[in-house]
Amino acid sequence: MPLLVYRPHLFENTAENLQFRCLCEELKRRISIADKHNKPELCLFVGNFNFAEKEFDAFMIKRNGIILIEFKNFGGKISISNNEWKIVSEGKTIGIIKGGSGGKTPLEQARLNRNAFIRNMVDSMTLTQSQAQKIASLVVFNHNAEIENNLRLNV
Repeated sequence: MPLLVYRPHLFENTAENLQFRCLCEELKRRISIADKHNKPELCLFVGNFNFAEKEFDAFMIKRNGIILIEFKNFGGKISISNNEWKIVSEGKTIGIIKGGSGGKTPLEQARLNRNAFIRNMVDSMTLTQSQAQKIASLVVFNHNAEIENNLRLNV
């Protein structure tokens, strides 16, 4: 499976540059495994771009879908809920994980970015509404993380 990687310019944040490079390496590794199993597929991986008046860390396009990716430079025990994502140690909150400016959670940031991406893809007639609704979002942590998921079941 060929991998095409594009990053218009470096991220301002060193951690995001490292995460992008690590994901590139992981994609290359997985692609080489897929090639050994004769499953050729094109994968396009784009990082650090602006689209639909939003800043995106990365996105990936494969035959079976589009995934929008948000990088977070956190790890450890992370408790996530609809209203707050926090780093926890010994039962106490030691940090809050924000999603962009304005105090949003990473989930809210991913949802807003996804909605803007979908709206522009549909408005430009690049995708139909039903195709665009299949676009997924992914939050990637830069360090090992143990996630306590308190999100609603439908999220």
